[in-house]
Amino acid sequence: MANNSRIEWVDAGFGEILQSPALQQVCVSAAKSIASRAGEGFEAHPWTSHAIGKSKYNRVAALVSAETIRAKRGEAKDKRLQKAVAQCSIGSN
Repeated sequence: MANNSRIEWVDAGFGEILQSPALQQVCVSAAKSIASRAGEGFEAHPWTSHAIGKSKYNRVAALVSAETIRAKRGEAKDKRLQKAVAQCSIGSN
């Protein structure tokens, strides 16, 4: 049975969501959870990406980085950050 449904994005509304403080808070919270799981020396940082492709909107995001030599070695040797990301899901912050 064919479904003739169509989704039409409201471009301005979608852009507002991509740039919203609430979404930034969700991103930073998830990044903090990942950093915590990765261990000492990993830190979360808020970040704004630039518009990509056809998109007109910048997007809020967050990143986790190894800030100390010990954390960098832990990531290089034991993949601590990769393991922390693998353990996380959106509902487990």
